[in-house]
Amino acid sequence: MNPDNGPGSSPSAEFRKGVRLARKAGEAVLGYVRTGRGRRSASLVVEEVADYKKWYGVTNIFFDEAPTRSSAEPLYRRYVDAVHADGGYAVLN
Repeated sequence: MNPDNGPGSSPSAEFRKGVRLARKAGEAVLGYVRTGRGRRSASLVVEEVADYKKWYGVTNIFFDEAPTRSSAEPLYRRYVDAVHADGGYAVLN
């Protein structure tokens, strides 16, 4: 799900309904989080992960714009660990 290039600035009743219907149909739901190839503020990325859980109950996250350089691994490990801590899974693009 991608309400506004991320979770948006506030919860959306329409997206809550969409998540509920998708789950009722047996579908997994992933929240979209843009990472800017590791240049986006880590605190904003983590905050968006938390917003998906708080607003929509979504713990699976699709991290977009992941870099391919190995030096970014510790940062992305932090993101993935935050998702796993909530019982979700992470996908990096």
